[in-house]
Amino acid sequence: MRAINPYLILFVLLGIAANSALADGRNENERVSHALREWRMLADSVTANPSQEEVAKLALGVRKLGQKNIYPTPERLEVRKLVSDAILSIPNHADYFSLRLGEARNAWEESGDDSKYDYTRFSIFETLRHLPSPEIIDLLGSNLHDSEWPYDPAKYGDSMPVVPNACLSVYALVDLLEDPPSTNGRGSGLHVIFADLSTWQLWFEQVKAGTRTFRFKNDPENYTLKGAVSDARVPSPGSPRSVRTDEPATVSPAISAEESPSRIPLIAAFVVLAVAAGWWLWSRQSQN
Repeated sequence: MRAINPYLILFVLLGIAANSALADGRNENERVSHALREWRMLADSVTANPSQEEVAKLALGVRKLGQKNIYPTPERLEVRKLVSDAILSIPNHADYFSLRLGEARNAWEESGDDSKYDYTRFSIFETLRHLPSPEIIDLLGSNLHDSEWPYDPAKYGDSMPVVPNACLSVYALVDLLEDPPSTNGRGSGLHVIFADLSTWQLWFEQVKAGTRTFRFKNDPENYTLKGAVSDARVPSPGSPRSVRTDEPATVSPAISAEESPSRIPLIAAFVVLAVAAGWWLWSRQSQN
């Protein structure tokens, strides 16, 4: 019996593998194309008064279409723009996200389930960073004072660092704005973001007062919270809104713990001085 050439076997196996890979590639391309068509159809079908479920699906599309590993084609960005524009076309679209965030927070405060609250709020802020509208700026600005840590540090310690809503708002604002008051965003340490909060809060107070305009990336228009305006506005140095009048941002216990050691030498000096003065008075009285 004639022996089978091992190279022939290898060639056949390689051919089978290559054919399987091609089939998988065709199936993957079909899956991606079908999914993108579905997202396009969803964006085209949006009405002026969609249900919460419909908005939730659009928001999911905004997040998923930003992930290259899910849709490995440049077309995903074009479709994401369509889905984002569909959300922006809904009157009072920011109310949906504000309501969802409030509901999730209330549920967390009642149940103590911080993991579900974290998932919801991270999803919301990840969506908001792709929605350039004055309504969204208003919503993000209103969260700049929410620096509460939404988890129990004693429960997780340092193993699960969580970003407060104020910092998530800063991340989204930096991604949206052409002219942010600070460019420290994603990738910056939390201590940097906390140090910038007073700057952001002052900026938003000026925006709310209508004395400062803002611009979105890739958009030449100037905006206030009421919409587009013809001229850019910047507060004059002497105006009341050009100086900070609100309270400093509430800083988390973790940040306070890092900053408090700087006060220890001053306190120690006062203690030493008080002890020395007491000893001097006692010694004088003893001599008399």
